[in-house]
Amino acid sequence: ARAARVARLRGRADLPAGDLAPLYLQAAPEQRAAIRAAVAATAALRPQTRPRGAPGPSLAAFAGRGERERFDALLGESLGIPGARFDLSSPGRHDLLALALRAADVSEDDAFYVFLRLDPVIGRSVQTVFALARLFRETEPATARDLVASILGHDSGLSQDPVRRGGEAHQPYHGPASPRLRPAAPVLRPALPERTRRTS
Repeated sequence: ARAARVARLRGRADLPAGDLAPLYLQAAPEQRAAIRAAVAATAALRPQTRPRGAPGPSLAAFAGRGERERFDALLGESLGIPGARFDLSSPGRHDLLALALRAADVSEDDAFYVFLRLDPVIGRSVQTVFALARLFRETEPATARDLVASILGHDSGLSQDPVRRGGEAHQPYHGPASPRLRPAAPVLRPALPERTRRTS
């Protein structure tokens, strides 16, 4: 049933590509490119939170030792969504690995090592490894964060609210709440002493 709903949504020409971001992994390659472009356009307008620390070396070490649970746990914590289920070994979810590593600000060298060592199915396919490396290079971190958030259903987990700037509430430029349209408070000036009139 879910597959049928996904197919119907993918086939709707009236839906903007950005609205299909949660279905990115189920989309055809050309549709994925359109979704990435649409997400990139909105991600560029939004202030982004950067992952804390440098998880790349630790993620690469976990991948090299085959510690999948620790890898997933650290990746989720680095993205601010602890406990997230990535299911990176599942068919059709390999792109999520490249996007999540890009979103976590992992270096290209560490990402390439992860592609080779984390999952034998990925590592044994030269074509898959190079496709993931290309996706990693061509996707901006902000775009990757928004895409991963949409795919995993954590729309507010990786990006700041677009109507907030630096933790302060958005102030509309026009409209009833605009500071420009509020009546100005009367300016109270201190009384000046009267000049003493000289008499001759």
